[in-house]
Amino acid sequence: MIRFNIALLAGKITSFGCKILKNLLHRGGSNLPGKLALKIDPLFLSHISKPKTILAVTGSNGKTTTTNMVADIFEKCNFRVATNRMGSNINTGIATCLLNSTTLCNKSNKDIAVLEVDERSSLRIYPYVHPDFLLVTNLSRDSLKRNAHPFFIRDFIQQSLPNDCVLVLNADDLISASIKPENKRVYYGIDRQKDDASVCCNLINDLRACPRCGSIMATDFCRYNHIGRMHCPACGLKSPIADVNVKYIDYKKRMLILANGEVYPLLNDGIFNIYDEIAAIALLRTYGIDGNTISNALLDITITDSRYSEKTINGVHIIRQMAKGQNATACSSAFKYVCSIPGQKEILLILEDPRDQATGTENPAYLYETDFEFLNSLDIEKIIISGKCLIEDVSLRLQLAGIPQDKIIIGSDDPSNDVALFDINPNIKLFIVHDNYQIQSAMSAEKNLINAIQNS
Repeated sequence: MIRFNIALLAGKITSFGCKILKNLLHRGGSNLPGKLALKIDPLFLSHISKPKTILAVTGSNGKTTTTNMVADIFEKCNFRVATNRMGSNINTGIATCLLNSTTLCNKSNKDIAVLEVDERSSLRIYPYVHPDFLLVTNLSRDSLKRNAHPFFIRDFIQQSLPNDCVLVLNADDLISASIKPENKRVYYGIDRQKDDASVCCNLINDLRACPRCGSIMATDFCRYNHIGRMHCPACGLKSPIADVNVKYIDYKKRMLILANGEVYPLLNDGIFNIYDEIAAIALLRTYGIDGNTISNALLDITITDSRYSEKTINGVHIIRQMAKGQNATACSSAFKYVCSIPGQKEILLILEDPRDQATGTENPAYLYETDFEFLNSLDIEKIIISGKCLIEDVSLRLQLAGIPQDKIIIGSDDPSNDVALFDINPNIKLFIVHDNYQIQSAMSAEKNLINAIQNS
């Protein structure tokens, strides 16, 4: 244990230094303490003391929002919570989180851990940090450079999970619903709503064929990609029955109404965020928190500002919406959400792809799996493309989607300057749609846009 004690001390010192720098520079957290601790002791995650109960959240989309929501509600219930709230979700980030929640004597000072876990990092985390509960938000096609196909990621997750881990799974996603069939599980889902489609309307559908027998799947209804309810006419495989089930979404009264009559406030009307909310509710209910407590806590919770923001300044409506970068499913859903908002719109689109450090190149392949066709709408008057890497690629993809070239405006590498290309008019809603690599750029652009509106 000498190596562990040295790693713990070094990590604590580094964490203290990082906190000082954070206060001076006003920047987010760092996974450096955990990285150093794992360098000194590769089994650091196994040796470090942990809270009595560990809940993990993973999946292709919605991990951060759901993790923060669950952690917030536990804190409102007076739990002392260890959580990697900033989204450092690989092994070094988990190590940093646990290190900051443990004394120098290696005693955990938290009641519970709520950990966001990168799905590709499963094999580096679950053998050492055994979750008592695992929530899987969904598994869909993600970054081609990392994640290949969702069935590959499913197998990655289930290889390392302990058999006594209770699973909280999306009944409307047959891929993630099939993880570790021998484990105890709870399913959550959303019944068919009036706007749901009868067939998939996306370019991507990762479940066209039955994973059991290979026959063509029949769709009962589809929300996006393969998310919905379906069955195989040949072998009988079908979507599981949801234990925590949304019967009706009341957008006007901002409520989620469950099949058992429970009512929860609707935090956001985007389908991704609705799934995140019901997933969080299902995990908390499975843990043992009662519905009234969860509902009351949700009244004081909002979606993380870095992911969604909605403001009205001098009568001009501004919406900033994040989509996960290099992720066709997330980008398509963001575009569909923009189109669902009534009224005339203009969009500042910031989609980047960090250059591969080995080759110095970008990979725009995901653009051709993303449904830019949703943006080919008469009520979208202008699309401004901003960024350093993919401006020309995005412009080409928009044209391939049938969007008239005179609607496409090529901006600069600075989104803050490109907000000047908006037409500031109370009759036009202004959207800033960005990926998770461009959060700060998008927030700076939003700030400049607000200033421009106030000074106009």
